[in-house]
Amino acid sequence: MSILDQYLPKKPTPSAVGESAPESAHDAASMLERPVLMIVLVMADGTQLAYPYATLQRVMMDRDRGIVLSFTADEIIVEGSSLEPLFKGITQHRVSRVEMTTGERQIGVTNKGLPIITGITLVGDIEQNN
Repeated sequence: MSILDQYLPKKPTPSAVGESAPESAHDAASMLERPVLMIVLVMADGTQLAYPYATLQRVMMDRDRGIVLSFTADEIIVEGSSLEPLFKGITQHRVSRVEMTTGERQIGVTNKGLPIITGITLVGDIEQNN
């Protein structure tokens, strides 16, 4: 082992990452170690919207509404519970994908403090709303 190996982040093994489908949006994002360029939001109907983090102007954690993402042109609301880890990951540009939670996790049976995404809403063009 070299000196460099002591300081470089360790790469996860396939067994550590898991090969099954993610249980939550937070799991799907996997809180990447390095910042990513874009965030993909998967809507309830399966539509995928991708936004560059460079156009993210503000992220607000609203206890009543959820996480409000204000991009240059659009505003997105991510609703759910236990959203704090997801909020932190987004503010650090480490979340690459957010999608609604499915199955038992959606109703909170096995929450374990992980985010549960119950809705992703495109509020629309910010210019039209002002």
